[in-house]
Amino acid sequence: MSNLTEDDYWKESRLSGFSFDDDVKEETVDYSDDTNETLFYNSLHNTTTLPIHSVISKKGLDCILQDTKLAARHSAPVVEETIKKLFLGVPCVLDHYRDLEQKLELLQKACETFDGNVILKVVLFLRRTLNDTNFHYHISKHKIALNQYTNYLISQYKFPELHTVYMATGSTNELINTFYLPARNYTSIRKTKEEIGNFFNSLGSIVSAFNKTTLTQYQTFLDYLIKYNLTSDSPIECLLNLFKENVQNKVSSQDIVLYCNSLKIDTIQQHWIKINVLVTSDLWEKLLQEFVKPNAFMKKIKCDVDVDTLVTALHQHGAPKHILCQFLQGMSDADRGMHLGKKYQCHKFVIEKLVENRDREALIEYKKCIPAQSEEYFYLEKELLSDKKWKTKRRSMI
Repeated sequence: MSNLTEDDYWKESRLSGFSFDDDVKEETVDYSDDTNETLFYNSLHNTTTLPIHSVISKKGLDCILQDTKLAARHSAPVVEETIKKLFLGVPCVLDHYRDLEQKLELLQKACETFDGNVILKVVLFLRRTLNDTNFHYHISKHKIALNQYTNYLISQYKFPELHTVYMATGSTNELINTFYLPARNYTSIRKTKEEIGNFFNSLGSIVSAFNKTTLTQYQTFLDYLIKYNLTSDSPIECLLNLFKENVQNKVSSQDIVLYCNSLKIDTIQQHWIKINVLVTSDLWEKLLQEFVKPNAFMKKIKCDVDVDTLVTALHQHGAPKHILCQFLQGMSDADRGMHLGKKYQCHKFVIEKLVENRDREALIEYKKCIPAQSEEYFYLEKELLSDKKWKTKRRSMI
């Protein structure tokens, strides 16, 4: 430094000052010999899984998961818009709705449309995505949805599932369907009767009294079919066949009465069916014995069928005139009887009523309606020539 001046020293100094404009040359440091760094590096590679709670707290993780659920929920379409699309037949996917609250809102809005297709699609989605307990609980609160689903099961012949739904939703009054629907495929009467017994054994304690009565009556119907070897599709048809067998003395009248009482068949149906059997068998005298009961003063009809209807039916089946006259005599309404007698040309009945009323003029007038030289014509002539005391014609006051 002694050989350099002060100015030369600062200009030619080997020491350089720091400048921000100078490029800094990076130097690579070799840590291969650093034992501590090597151990730390190895420990990281040897540890494959770290506990989640060492990275984030449980509270923070719960917040993240909750935010994720909210984001997923907000990503689902608006329920009302989806229901509108279903109502209009536009294809749409329901799997976006994952929360129970959203699914129940879907069900509620679907039921409000009263559209069976919309309701059924939502119900089937709930059936697929909910467990049995939740599904049965929530569908039981919407009767229209429950009816749609049970009808769907019936149409698909899924009777075990139908039984489960009825039991789980408390629809015990509908349990009888689990017998009737499969019974349609039974070809044997004895098999059907056996299944009724099985139904009573398994579900007899919980079905309604009405259903018990219905099945008991059906069982009685099957018993008579088996007992008398009949082929009938209904209790009324069975009663018709029983009356036919009764005409041939193969079935007792008492047995028929028991059958009607068991199945609660009213007397109008009983009488109408019996009349038809006797009429088609031309058993006219037996018909009189069954339904016309004479007493000390007059004949009386013991039949719950309307007399006008009965007489009309007998005339249409070609009943003999004397049979019609017997029923006309038993009518309580004399004027109505006279009208039907004239309408169906029961001349003897009309003549007897006019003679009974001592109405000679009406008798002479009615003579014009009777064929000449007929039995009724001579009968009328005889009555006119008799010394009966006839009614005198009223004269008008002048």
